[in-house]
Amino acid sequence: MSNRLVLDANVLYSARLRDLFLQLRQDNLAQVFWTNRIEAEWTAALVANRPTLQAVTGRTAHIIRAAFPSAYVDDDLIDTVAFGLPDPNDEHVAQAALTMRATIVTWNLKDFPRKALSPHGLIAATPDEILLDLAKKEPDRMLRSITSIRDRLRHPPISAEAYAAGILKSKCRKFGGWLQALAADV
Repeated sequence: MSNRLVLDANVLYSARLRDLFLQLRQDNLAQVFWTNRIEAEWTAALVANRPTLQAVTGRTAHIIRAAFPSAYVDDDLIDTVAFGLPDPNDEHVAQAALTMRATIVTWNLKDFPRKALSPHGLIAATPDEILLDLAKKEPDRMLRSITSIRDRLRHPPISAEAYAAGILKSKCRKFGGWLQALAADV
């Protein structure tokens, strides 16, 4: 799989996964991208589900935009190919992936069927699959990225075991299992 990734809104919605993918970008382990529309989707969904987070969500999106301006795929550059996806509202995600020659990272694989993507040389994969693939290719770099995250999370501190448990709660069972096995060996 590619390390060029377009993150769907359902991946960015999770603070833990958003933080991890941004750290991977910071550490040049993955190139992650999204669009203004993808940002609008994850922020709107988070505020709809947790209205008390409206100010925090807006501030978070602003900080991310300032820190990672090249992660945003310019709307004017996006290829406007019609993929014929089951949900037309997902077309922009595939279009961004085509523009960036990237893998689509999503929890909703059924919304990105292989038969619609493969003629364009695209694939979709879950965050769990992507993270495990990156970890197997670059285990030391992945662990350094996670250590950077844990070092930043000091109030309260988070142990390797607790971080792995949090990844498991984020539905990344295979990658979380990989992390748990490493934490147990330490």
